[in-house]
Amino acid sequence: MRYHLPPLSRVEVSQYIQHRLEVAGAKGSPYFTQPALWRVYNYSQGIPRLLNAICDKALLAGFVNRREKIDYGLVGRAVRELEGSFN
Repeated sequence: MRYHLPPLSRVEVSQYIQHRLEVAGAKGSPYFTQPALWRVYNYSQGIPRLLNAICDKALLAGFVNRREKIDYGLVGRAVRELEGSFN
């Protein structure tokens, strides 16, 4: 079965990320800063599969670095990893 999801708007991306964190049991931590949300949207262009991949990598980086705040830099690291750069 296949289904094409259209890209989400910037507001929808923010709401989607917040919803997914809440469903996973987050109660305010971890959280994405506004610049981080902008970077996620800007890179993913709202495409759900790419959005999920970026957030997964950013959250993992936050966990490894013991950070509750997922910021612009952590999302940048996630983007670089997705593009094959591990520096």
